[in-house]
Amino acid sequence: MADVKKDDKKAPAAAPAKSGISWEEVVLLILGLVTIFFVVIPRFNPETANKPATLYTSDTDGGFDVRGWYQRVFEPRQEVLTDTSGQVISTTNEVSLAEEATFRARDLFENTFYFIFFMSIFLSLLFGLVWYHNQVRLKFIKDEYLKKLGLVKTPEQIKLEEDAALVKERELSTPDTNGMRNPRWDAVEKYYNSANQSDWRTAIIEADIMLYDLLDTMSVEGISIGEKLKNMNRAQMATLDFAWRSHKIRNELAHQGLSFELTRRTVEEAIEGYRRVFNEFSYI
Repeated sequence: MADVKKDDKKAPAAAPAKSGISWEEVVLLILGLVTIFFVVIPRFNPETANKPATLYTSDTDGGFDVRGWYQRVFEPRQEVLTDTSGQVISTTNEVSLAEEATFRARDLFENTFYFIFFMSIFLSLLFGLVWYHNQVRLKFIKDEYLKKLGLVKTPEQIKLEEDAALVKERELSTPDTNGMRNPRWDAVEKYYNSANQSDWRTAIIEADIMLYDLLDTMSVEGISIGEKLKNMNRAQMATLDFAWRSHKIRNELAHQGLSFELTRRTVEEAIEGYRRVFNEFSYI
C-alpha cells in the first residue's frame, strides 16, 4: 500500500480571542450607575423622602444626602434664613441649579450670537471699504503707469484724433471735380445773373437741390435738407449757418410762391450762402 503523502501546509492559526471590555459596555455601565444614584436611590431613602430640598443640611444629618442633592440640582428649592434660636426669618423660592444653568447658557449663547453677528457686519463693511480703496488705488497707479509708457491717451489727444477723423471723413465724402467747375453751378449762376425774377427763383431752387445732393453724398442722416442739417455740426460743416439761411429763403419761396417778394438783395444772400457751402467742400 502506497504511503499517503502528508500535506506540508500547516493549518492557519486560530484568531486570538478578544479580551477586555468594549466601549458599548462602558457606556451601559455609566448609564446604569447614573440611573441608580440619581433616580433609584433618592426614591428609596426614608431619611430624606419627606424633607424639602434646601441649600443647607443639618449638622446632625451626617453622611451624603443623595436625594437632597438631587432635588437641589433638578428641582426648585427654598432658601431658608433662620436666627440663632432656629426660628425661620424668611424663605426664598429659587429655581433649580439645572434650570439656572440652562438659563445662563442660553443667555451666554444669545450674547455670543449677537456679538458675532454685529462683529461680522462690522468686519464685512471694513473689509469692503479696504477692498474698494485698494481697487481705486490700484487703478490710479495703473493709469499713471500707462500714461508714463504712453499707452493711455489724454483728453487733448483724443480730441485731436476726433477732429482729424472728421477732416478725413469730410475729405473722403467730398466729390472730386478734377479741378473743373461744376456745370450745374454754371447753370445756377446763369439764372442768377438774369434780369428776370423767375430765373432768380430757378437759381435758388437749383442751388438748394445741389445742397441736398451734397449732403446725401456725405451720407448725412435725414430725409429732407432740414433734417440733414439738424444732424450736422460746425465741426463737420463750418458754413452751417450759411446753409441754414439759404435753405430758409428757398422754403419761403416754395411756400409763398408768387406772393413772396423776391428782391435782388435776397437772391444775392441766398446764392452767396450756397456758394460758401459748395466752396468749403470743393463742390463747384
